[in-house]
Amino acid sequence: MLHHHDFLYPWRQTADYLKTCDLLFINLETPLLKSCPTTRTGFKFCGDARSIAGFDYAGVNVANLANNHSTNYGVAGPSETIALLAKHGIGVSGNGLSEVRDIRGVKFGFIGFNGVGAKIDRAELKREIDLIRPKCDVLVVAFHWGTEYELIPTTAPGLAPDKPIEIGHLAIDLGADLVIGNHPPWVQPAEIYKARLIA
Repeated sequence: MLHHHDFLYPWRQTADYLKTCDLLFINLETPLLKSCPTTRTGFKFCGDARSIAGFDYAGVNVANLANNHSTNYGVAGPSETIALLAKHGIGVSGNGLSEVRDIRGVKFGFIGFNGVGAKIDRAELKREIDLIRPKCDVLVVAFHWGTEYELIPTTAPGLAPDKPIEIGHLAIDLGADLVIGNHPPWVQPAEIYKARLIA
């Protein structure tokens, strides 16, 4: 984006399609900061706050913050990010936060959990599902999970200890309607489990 002097650059080839969606839900992998340093190496991530222009351009409605990079710049990172998203009318889910959006009379609820660098707290998963389930018609649970660059979702010993398929099934058993996993970052299989989709 900086090289092209264009904060819409990553969205330009997909925005027209994304704008046709009734609701656009994303995983926001990094905090968005006014003072994000430009880095070309390493795994400490942040995004320039001006990147929000692309979110507006594409029509992002809800951003999930539950992932292993959301706190790369401490607690100030998520706080600044949440404030920026709120200013642009973008809801936030993950890390204990939930969002409900009414789309043509159907209420969609969103929660999210990070399982990279930490084990997913099953009691907290149940608590949050029980809390949001009565407020929505469709409950979406997002997970950051699994090992990278693998076709089949699997654990990453020492990094992502949970089995994605097991966690996905558990979320459905507890009341989720749709489970969305990310992190690998390959396209992995989708599964229908108890008439619910796990992607």
